[in-house]
Amino acid sequence: MKLLLSLISVWLVASCPSWASDQRFLELPSDSASITFDLDTVQIISPGRFAIMSTTIDNPDVMKFELKALFTLRDYCKRPDGKYPPPQDLFQFGQPDLPVEQIEVKTHAHDKEVYWTYPYERVVRRAGWLFCDSFGERHNIITNGERNKNVYDCKRGLSGWLDESQNASEAFMMPVKRWYSGVCRAVTHEEPYQPE
Repeated sequence: MKLLLSLISVWLVASCPSWASDQRFLELPSDSASITFDLDTVQIISPGRFAIMSTTIDNPDVMKFELKALFTLRDYCKRPDGKYPPPQDLFQFGQPDLPVEQIEVKTHAHDKEVYWTYPYERVVRRAGWLFCDSFGERHNIITNGERNKNVYDCKRGLSGWLDESQNASEAFMMPVKRWYSGVCRAVTHEEPYQPE
């Protein structure tokens, strides 16, 4: 009987990896979005240096703002090239804390692009843009989040990102920004280097 219970226990742990590991996801919220790192996607490059997949998704009020901006930009696809003042109903967060730019419409060889710099500091993506033929793709990024492959070097205080298909050695590395310490601790279980 003990052997049978042991076998069942081993089978349960093996068939449910989330029970066997401490945690699969690391979610780090901010004022405008949350970024979720999938710890099952870690690829060790060298000691203290790794690649990991993340998904950034806006908080509900920011998502509502970005969707409103996206639908507004889609309406500008019908207009001729030029610059236009943004409609007042886009200022959902009250008085802008950044300069208010005009909405710009440009025609490229195969598509029309509409672009507007967001006038709010708290919006992670600093601009709304739309290639008019890719409305659905932009809508999905806003509502489902944006996936990125991140590279962290916890021994040197560096981080970078790249496309999912790129090799981690191709990452353009920069001095660390947000989330560095939390991600490094979760993956390496050590205190990361903290640049001054």
